[in-house]
Amino acid sequence: MPNRGMNKKGPSNDEYETPKWLLAALDMEFGFDFDAAANRTNAVCDRFSTNIDGSKKDLQAHPEWRVFCNPPYSDIDPFVNVMQHTQNTWVFLLPVRTGAPWFRVLRRMEKQGKAEIRFLRKRVQFLLNGKVPLNPKTGKPSGPRFDSMVVVVR
Repeated sequence: MPNRGMNKKGPSNDEYETPKWLLAALDMEFGFDFDAAANRTNAVCDRFSTNIDGSKKDLQAHPEWRVFCNPPYSDIDPFVNVMQHTQNTWVFLLPVRTGAPWFRVLRRMEKQGKAEIRFLRKRVQFLLNGKVPLNPKTGKPSGPRFDSMVVVVR
């Protein structure tokens, strides 16, 4: 029987937040200047975007900015498209979806020496409103059904 619920979009599935430990480690390494997929409550920087297409000019005007991006997983393509038109360093937190068109773009960039793909050893426990979401049936922490990766594009 197929795993029907694996990629099902729910009302809050695109609102999951990066765990603080992972964000702190990445920020220590890169020192982020801009959060490309955030709102006022979950932005990791003072500068952030709720509309990536509207941020393209700001990013092009500031190529020195280091960009963090944990995009909505139901719509990753616009973020990869904007990234291709800027000179910024981008650090993405993404699901491992090797068949997706955006993954092929990132993989090609990796082969050209412009990107680094770091597959994470364990599944990331994302947050929802700052807390670990619980399975309504069991009351235990509810994690994703997919592996994650960090992709650095310079």
